[in-house]
Amino acid sequence: IYTPCVGICLIDSVTGFCRGCDRTIEEISNWSRYSDEEAKAVLSEIEKRKTCGDRMISCPNEMAL
Repeated sequence: IYTPCVGICLIDSVTGFCRGCDRTIEEISNWSRYSDEEAKAVLSEIEKRKTCGDRMISCPNEMAL
């Protein structure tokens, strides 16, 4: 599994996501220890975050923007 890191490492203080790869600090820290299944799950979450505009609120159930 590839790493989503793009070399822009800055954690947004509001969302908690890296502005470069859209992962949380925990996801970044644990990436090398994730199984392929766990990494794929994180990659899926990253795609959701990108389509939701990096909001901490769960996008599919989001009530107000």
